[in-house]
Amino acid sequence: MLVALLLLPVPVVVLGSFAVVLGLRSGYGPTGWTYARTWTNYLVPMELALCAYGVLLGVWARRFLARRGTAAAAVPAGVVAATALALASLAVLVPNVKQLTTATVTRAVAWDAQNSRIRTEAAAGATDLGYRPMHIGNLAEPFYTSDYRRDWVAACISDWYGIERIHRL
Repeated sequence: MLVALLLLPVPVVVLGSFAVVLGLRSGYGPTGWTYARTWTNYLVPMELALCAYGVLLGVWARRFLARRGTAAAAVPAGVVAATALALASLAVLVPNVKQLTTATVTRAVAWDAQNSRIRTEAAAGATDLGYRPMHIGNLAEPFYTSDYRRDWVAACISDWYGIERIHRL
């Protein structure tokens, strides 16, 4: 029974991943989705599996402590340990969140300047404009394609600004 409970999250992750693939294929088409585009969607089944493991570990710890008769003394220690772990996890995230905030503000300023330039040039009658990709973190999407016909970002930008074509600088 214990082995079955420990292996239970594995099919949840696998089935959840297949559900993600099927959902993305219906949205992007059979060849429109890529792992670079969909990686964050696979995190949900994995997080659900980790939550299931946490529940199983909690149930096991409660039964183990109840058999030993130390449950009453172990609960406060468990709460303190869980709180310390949560605070340590948050402390590790603070520098990364600060760096992300700085990068986001820098990117927003650059985006506003580029948006203003493109709008001005489009209003002046330009039909083929250049843009500079502004990557977010290490994400490949939406800048991974080099074929203009498959570059859905360029098509959307062209429609948005009312121009014929847009290209990377």
